[in-house]
Amino acid sequence: MSLKKQQSQLNQFTRTVTFCKAIPVGTTINELIQRLENVKQLFTEFKQNQEQVEESCGEDNIDVQFTMRGQVEDYFFYCCSRFNEAIDYLKAKKQDKDKEHANKNAPSQQQELPRIELTPFSGLYEDWTSFKDLYTTLIHDNKSIANVQKLHYLKTNVEGDAYGLLKSINVTEANYPDAWKKLMDRYEHKRYIVDSLLKRFFEQPAVTCENHSEIKALIDKSSEIVQGLKVHGLPVNQWDTILVYVVVSKLDGETHKHWELRLKKDELPTFSDLQEFLEARWQSLEMISGSNVPSSQPKSSIATIKPNQSGGLKRSNSNVQNQPNGCACCSSVDHTIGSCPRYVKLDLESRLQFIKSKNLCFNCLRVGHSLKNCKSRSTCQQCHKNHHTSIHNDKRVSVMTSERALKLDETSDIPRPRKLVLLATAVVHIFDKFGEVTAVKTLIDQGSENAIIKSGLAKRLGFERSTYFSSVKGIGDIPVESEPVLFTFRIGSCVIPSFTMEVEAISMEKITGDIPLVPIEKRPWPHLEGLRLADRNFDCPSNVELLLGAEAYENIVLNGLIKKADNSPTAQNSQLGWLLFGAVKSKNDVVARSNNSCLSRADVYSKLDETLRLFWEIEDIPVERKLSSKEKQAESIFTKTVSRTKEGRYRVFLPFDPAKEHRMLGDSRSTAVSCLFQLEKRFVRNRLLKDRYVEYMRNLISAGHIELVPKERMNLPSSEVFYLPHHAVLKESSTTTKLRVVFDASRKSSKG
Repeated sequence: MSLKKQQSQLNQFTRTVTFCKAIPVGTTINELIQRLENVKQLFTEFKQNQEQVEESCGEDNIDVQFTMRGQVEDYFFYCCSRFNEAIDYLKAKKQDKDKEHANKNAPSQQQELPRIELTPFSGLYEDWTSFKDLYTTLIHDNKSIANVQKLHYLKTNVEGDAYGLLKSINVTEANYPDAWKKLMDRYEHKRYIVDSLLKRFFEQPAVTCENHSEIKALIDKSSEIVQGLKVHGLPVNQWDTILVYVVVSKLDGETHKHWELRLKKDELPTFSDLQEFLEARWQSLEMISGSNVPSSQPKSSIATIKPNQSGGLKRSNSNVQNQPNGCACCSSVDHTIGSCPRYVKLDLESRLQFIKSKNLCFNCLRVGHSLKNCKSRSTCQQCHKNHHTSIHNDKRVSVMTSERALKLDETSDIPRPRKLVLLATAVVHIFDKFGEVTAVKTLIDQGSENAIIKSGLAKRLGFERSTYFSSVKGIGDIPVESEPVLFTFRIGSCVIPSFTMEVEAISMEKITGDIPLVPIEKRPWPHLEGLRLADRNFDCPSNVELLLGAEAYENIVLNGLIKKADNSPTAQNSQLGWLLFGAVKSKNDVVARSNNSCLSRADVYSKLDETLRLFWEIEDIPVERKLSSKEKQAESIFTKTVSRTKEGRYRVFLPFDPAKEHRMLGDSRSTAVSCLFQLEKRFVRNRLLKDRYVEYMRNLISAGHIELVPKERMNLPSSEVFYLPHHAVLKESSTTTKLRVVFDASRKSSKG
């Protein structure tokens, strides 16, 4: 009974496939929808019946049943695809007719509106929806615009990867549907768009201090992303707790404190409450941002009693300023003056003037004593002299003290804040001998011939070492001390997990100092928004444990360079992420006392090599190598058949073994044909795959890598021909080639 039912179901699928191949012109949408439902019901019944058949049949017939199941599944997918395409086509046609009817009935005179400018599409997934909606309304659905004009508008209003996708398409009437379909296939991807929006939301920079512009940028960007998620149908209204937690975690301490004081004990705030609070917060900070440094605290007369030399008590009155518990600049109790945002923003000259006006100690920045009487053991972290690090100057500053005041020598040079140069750094994954991953800050230096690793890191990870007879020289051709060992290991990208490369590096105790030298003022630079940085903490000084030279640089660099604006870094795209470098502004306007410059060059000990070479030439006994008979035959074939083509390539016959030429190659055609049929089934389900595959094969033919088989060689016996099966390997994450065709030359024939 099951086999009869199976045959009946197969016949029904066959009739449906025949109908799908030539759908009649007068078929309605409702009829197609009903047929689609019938096919789905039929496929469900087939699967239930097929399971019974497979359970009852023997092992001899199980392969036949599997083939039957695969054939019916292909029929089902093909029918569903054809029905859906026909339904979409008829719906679109009906919509066009409705629009034409509405346009005819619309009033002839309409108020003239201002021209709407179409913002170019950046190629980012999060910008696709807004561009698509506006472009569709203005151009795509406009019947008065020819397709060739639409294609022109489309190509001139896309940038980045989207422009590269359409670059090779010529501006013709017939190419517009294909161009629009390419964009839709690439960017109409809801999951990618949502992932991109969520990534931007979670990776927003934190607010470093009470700065109205940073708070404003945070809430504006957060609101924009939340609105984008809402447009794509996500239940954002149910995520208030998560959204509030993420945004609050990026606030500065003072703003966070004000937010917590605003809430009640058992209250769960909504994202709208947080928006309202932050809007009022940044507006208030903007209003007071132009205010001057607060005036000093009122002075009071303090009587002190000190013992005199005779053992009695001596009373002295001195007008000194009361010692505040917190910051002398903004009167806050949450921080000291050294970390005060207002004090940090002042330049060096203003800081010195402020310290003098407040009668602060030049060393500890406290009131009540002078530099001469300062008991603090802290010194400048730059030069280790008795003054605060924030007023350090490379040139000597004359400071005179007296009982009444401290005066700065007016003839001394006051340092001017200057820009720092940010070097390109990245955080990379290093794989140890057990395959474990360690994240390491890495300096990318094009001026170095060598890759360098800190010896402590190499020993800790247990890398393989080999002897390396070479000296390392730096700037000025000065030799640099290094260990005579070479380590080999693999590194990977934190941004692109699929990218790894092998590195050979020499070992040093120390590569360079902290990079950057001082904290960098990290601002919301517009040209860096949305970029996946190779080093997200590029603004914080930290130790460098690995240096990659010019050899590694050519393997990691990618197309893409974003030029900087004033006081902002330039970005270079790479396999490790976007590398940032260039002149920037330090956070504290402190003048750096030294610069990091890395340059290394390897000099092989030529004298040692020459000595060893002469030694072996003297000591070696010359031995004439005798060739075997097969080697002589191979050499003879090479000398007789080698030639050079017009393109400059060398051509030579393969040295087949005469003793094995009588062996049959066996049948390989059936295997290749079977692979081809499987490939064509994939083409039916995926039209984009077919188009890419055909384009790839045509490129191989045009490049001369493959050629069509001549007619006179089409019917050669199987012993003289081997058919190469081929299949597609699809990798959407690839930045260069999405599809590659693999020729399986190792596939066995009937003879093995």
